[in-house]
Amino acid sequence: MTEAEPGIYCRLTSAEMRERLGAIRAEFLIHVKGVDELENGYRYWFEKTPEHFKLLTDFIDFESRCCTFFQFDLSVAPGAGRVSLSLTGRMGTKSFVESMMKSAEFDWRAAVLKP
Repeated sequence: MTEAEPGIYCRLTSAEMRERLGAIRAEFLIHVKGVDELENGYRYWFEKTPEHFKLLTDFIDFESRCCTFFQFDLSVAPGAGRVSLSLTGRMGTKSFVESMMKSAEFDWRAAVLKP
């Protein structure tokens, strides 16, 4: 890690993290339509709607302040297709995302929330 590379950790306290995971589950993960595993992270697919654009930009805004190591890539398919958000980064980022999703009770392989 260099001075330009932030550490792979969240700046939230444990209590703030629990609250944030609840918000991620309620506001973000319930809208996921699919997940692609990437070499250094994950790509989440959503329907292309104005509500999802707002949701994704709000998610990026918040997460980029508390988890400064993430690289966020928002991609829009042509036409009425889909929009995707990739969460990637250097070594260790993928396992951090996996841990975060597991804590939020999200089964990324099935791309559905556990009951």
